[in-house]
Amino acid sequence: MNYQTIAKEILTHVGGEENIELMDYCATRLRLRLREMNNVDRNRLEKTKGVLGVNYSGNRVQIIIGSDVANVYKAFTSMVNLEKNRTTAKGGGEKSKLSVILDTIAGVFTPILPGITGAGMIKALLALFTAFNWISPETQTYYVLDTIADAAFYFIPVLLAYTAANRFKTNPYLAVALAGVLLHPNFTALINEGQTTIGFLGVPIRLASYGSSVIPIILGVWFMSYVERFADRVSPKVVKFFLKPLITLLIVAPVTLIILGPIGTIIGDYVAEGTVFLNDRVSFLIPTLMGAFSPLLVMFGMHYSLFPVALSAFAALGYEAILLPGMLAANIAQGAAALAVSIKAKDQEVKSLGRSAGLTALMGITEPAMYGINLRYKRPFLAVMIGGGVAGIFAGITKVKSYGFASPGLASLPIFIGDTFIYSLITIGISFALTFVLTWFFGIDEETGAESKKKHN
Repeated sequence: MNYQTIAKEILTHVGGEENIELMDYCATRLRLRLREMNNVDRNRLEKTKGVLGVNYSGNRVQIIIGSDVANVYKAFTSMVNLEKNRTTAKGGGEKSKLSVILDTIAGVFTPILPGITGAGMIKALLALFTAFNWISPETQTYYVLDTIADAAFYFIPVLLAYTAANRFKTNPYLAVALAGVLLHPNFTALINEGQTTIGFLGVPIRLASYGSSVIPIILGVWFMSYVERFADRVSPKVVKFFLKPLITLLIVAPVTLIILGPIGTIIGDYVAEGTVFLNDRVSFLIPTLMGAFSPLLVMFGMHYSLFPVALSAFAALGYEAILLPGMLAANIAQGAAALAVSIKAKDQEVKSLGRSAGLTALMGITEPAMYGINLRYKRPFLAVMIGGGVAGIFAGITKVKSYGFASPGLASLPIFIGDTFIYSLITIGISFALTFVLTWFFGIDEETGAESKKKHN
């Protein structure tokens, strides 16, 4: 695959460098915010070799590349002056409040995924090693690896401070400094000593442990974005270099400690309590919905909006039991459907794509299977939703738990190692078997698939 060629074609079809305001990428897709959608040649963009599919939402375009997206993004950035386009951006038109919220959540959480996914997989490997007695939890080696795995989760406020600052257009280093205030050992020591409050100018500060927290730092950086602009206006030019950050931190840090941090902690606690409530009372509900409808959320990039729920559960409970188990069922279903198509189809290219995309989906990356096979033939996608939903019911009833954060699949199966591990294996079996059988029973429309295939040639 020639990444430079793909990037150049995409750049041409989205209206050129001057039409791009912002860009980033996630596990499988290139994400662009454009100035004018009328400048996009949708037909040619969707036919670009190497592009599996394209989603449009307002002035945002998500181009599904697959596992090579990082290389395409790297080639793309060499052709686009992002800083120049940011300074001349016009805003991209009106968007609904819900769209703004979802875009903000995705923009804040997507960039930190490599860090927390890597840490989650180290946790998964540790669980696997201890399960087979390959390493003892009493050894120093285990202690070091466990610390490496915990670090990304404990310092999530630092990671989110940087990405939130970029999202809210404020100084990322001041934001990271604010995260350092929340995580400072001085406050941790007071909590360990049993203190619950500390005074500041006669105002009580509720002490809280902000390690692994999500909402407090996002609220703090959001507030900082307004205070920094105020400080910029009131600071004389001759002393702005030091007066602006001084004013910003002196206002934002106390307000975050006194008001925004506790509010964020309370919200996070409610999210965790809600997770426990759902898991205790209607444990089947969310995993069922995720198993059935997770592919639709992925199509529109809305699954990122659920990450705060999962991360809050990990921080409060040490595990997550309502989102990732359902996504496990959905991802396995995507792989099963693609593999069934690879056997049933007559076209040799479809057979080859079905095998490779199916195996990739079983590992946890579903876009190649979803866009390259299952959506193309339509009926397999219906089988995916049914098979994933039924497997999700089982995962919910048996309260399957995930102890690490990663895209659920066979490659990340160790994140489910624990007291419900056997049920996660049964969930996989139900999802694969039912989806495969349904796909085979529903059949595929070779003519419909051939028509859809023309878009990618």
